[in-house]
Amino acid sequence: GLWEGVPLATVLRACGMENVRRVNYWGYHNNDPTQVFRSSLSYTEVMEPAVGDPPVFLAYSLNGEPLGLERGGPVRMIVPHAHGFKSVKWLQHVTLTNDYRASDTYASLDDVGNDPSSHLKTYTIVDDPRHTMGARTSAPVSSPRQEKVMAEFEAAAAPDVIPVEHDVVLSGVVMNGRTPVSHVEYWVRSVPAGSGVSVLKDDSPELLRAPWQRCDIQAEPADWSAALPPGTSPQSVFGIDGTGRAQRWPLPYTYVGWEVKISGLTAGDYEIRARSVDVNGFAQPEPRPVQKTGRNSIGCRRVKIV
Repeated sequence: GLWEGVPLATVLRACGMENVRRVNYWGYHNNDPTQVFRSSLSYTEVMEPAVGDPPVFLAYSLNGEPLGLERGGPVRMIVPHAHGFKSVKWLQHVTLTNDYRASDTYASLDDVGNDPSSHLKTYTIVDDPRHTMGARTSAPVSSPRQEKVMAEFEAAAAPDVIPVEHDVVLSGVVMNGRTPVSHVEYWVRSVPAGSGVSVLKDDSPELLRAPWQRCDIQAEPADWSAALPPGTSPQSVFGIDGTGRAQRWPLPYTYVGWEVKISGLTAGDYEIRARSVDVNGFAQPEPRPVQKTGRNSIGCRRVKIV
């Protein structure tokens, strides 16, 4: 969607600041003060976005309409470079402090333990969540029971049955994260009939040496005016230049689609995986494979060609 609002930095400058190291904020949750949902940002994140990155802003409109309650209106904090828990809904309070420590609710919960400063990473998702195989990372599994539950979950996804004369269409979306995406690639793996799903960790030697092939990422719209809400000038949108074209594509911190048609598969069972590769050459889940640092799972779709 197309968000509209005012940069938080603009508002804070108008209020006046002194000796600030962190910005704390929270919104309405319920009337229990012990359940306040808080988040925070460093002074630098708010006042000095990286070159080419959209700023943190106070949103009041979505797709040309006032921001409704279901989306966090009338005013919502939007932090484009961060995970959703930073973009607090129903914003009520913004405070400034010289205490550098994060006050985020998610950072303070021992059973969650999210990194309060983790930027969105580049990753891809395979369409149809029934065929997305769990949060597989190179981090060790905590217990044999967890490994068993994950294997059972993955085995429960029945394969799509496709006639041999048809192409297999694999599609999904890729998040253009902190380090921009270079491309998306896929790997077709033949598996013995009736063998079930092979649980491959993201550091599996087989996966690392697999013959990955590139997918086509959706091209930039030829006419931004047709893609935006009526009456919206493309030049008024962050990331689009004076000629009406994207300064870089995909736009930062946005999803873009991809698709590939796979032909020539003979009768049998297959697993088709897809992953993103960023401009530094890191393939998903790198460069941050540790849990709680961003999405790490490599999506997989199972098909049976008959």
